[in-house]
Amino acid sequence: MIFLGLLVIAVSLSTFVSADTECTNEDCSVGFSLNVVGSPSSFFGFVKDLFNVPINGTLVEILGTNYSNITVAGFYNITQESFGAFDLKASKSGFLSQTKTNQLVAEGGAKQVDFDLSKVGGIGGNVVDLFTLLGVENANVTLKIYGLFLDSTLTDSTGNYSFGNLVPGYYEIIVTASEFLTNTRPDIHVLGGENTVVNFWMW
Repeated sequence: MIFLGLLVIAVSLSTFVSADTECTNEDCSVGFSLNVVGSPSSFFGFVKDLFNVPINGTLVEILGTNYSNITVAGFYNITQESFGAFDLKASKSGFLSQTKTNQLVAEGGAKQVDFDLSKVGGIGGNVVDLFTLLGVENANVTLKIYGLFLDSTLTDSTGNYSFGNLVPGYYEIIVTASEFLTNTRPDIHVLGGENTVVNFWMW
């Protein structure tokens, strides 16, 4: 006896991706191609600062995928369905992000990848007219490191300026403004987790 109508044929097998198809003909021959499912692999490790203190709440992600994890007590663990070479990135506000490239994990394997993050600092202050003691608006403030241009900004209506997310080190600032002489301050020391205050008097 032949039953006419729509048939849905499904095939599944352990360690393979299941598949299904539809059949509407009276005499229907169907072939299936099943893909092997590999064992899950994982990355794990610790995120610490330069003083070896665990950093909570750090986002660790496998770039180019949807896999990520947030550290608890500095520890993370990411399980994924694929294997091979991946780039991992750790990022948290107030710290310089770090990327570890070409981290190889085998099928069903687990690899430890640790991160050491450096706290970032900042520079901020006021640009003031030496004679009127008022802030200089729209002064151009240029930031350099090792003599190379890094960033620039304009002062606000009260003469304030700021630079953030700076790697600890030594910087140079050059301030120029219409009708004022150029003012330069070299060897400004920025520490991680701190904001260095540098004011400029213009004349």
